[in-house]
Amino acid sequence: MSRYYPDSPVPDDLMELINRTIGAASMCWDHVERAGIFDSTRAKQIADSLAKELSDRYTLVRKESDTDFYDW
Repeated sequence: MSRYYPDSPVPDDLMELINRTIGAASMCWDHVERAGIFDSTRAKQIADSLAKELSDRYTLVRKESDTDFYDW
């Protein structure tokens, strides 16, 4: 069970990576100040959808190393 993302089908560190990536992608505008209001609820829905899709399609196996990466 996930500690920080209790409804997530993927481990916390992978869910954190998904969320950070979506947040970073939301800043890919020439004029960020004109992009409007960031909808964090919609961003969470997208992150949750991606996590479920990854969980449904792949078996995640943590690599034995000092970094948080996965084999797919």
